[in-house]
Amino acid sequence: MKLKKSDEKKEFELMKEKFKEKVLFFSNKINVRPSGIYFRKMKRKWASCSTKGKISFNISLLDKTDKFQNAVIVHELIHLIVPNHSKLFKSMFLSFMPDGEKILFGEKSL
Repeated sequence: MKLKKSDEKKEFELMKEKFKEKVLFFSNKINVRPSGIYFRKMKRKWASCSTKGKISFNISLLDKTDKFQNAVIVHELIHLIVPNHSKLFKSMFLSFMPDGEKILFGEKSL
């Protein structure tokens, strides 16, 4: 059974809302607050974080596993505290996501 365009759009919006709920869950855990959560098409990244705290996620991320989504979410939220990939960043990231590097680098390709 094929979905109608309106049903596909509703499903897509539901996926985005569920993803945003995960972002808020992890932001509470990490104690950070993104100023905005956005989705867009990206060719080379899974997400990006602005200096003003806005996080944009690659729309393709919605098709990835929960583990992978969670690792990307935590990675970007840590950037709200540490803007670079220093030892401090890595330490904080791994404290919230111990197998995060394995997860991220196992599904690296877009």
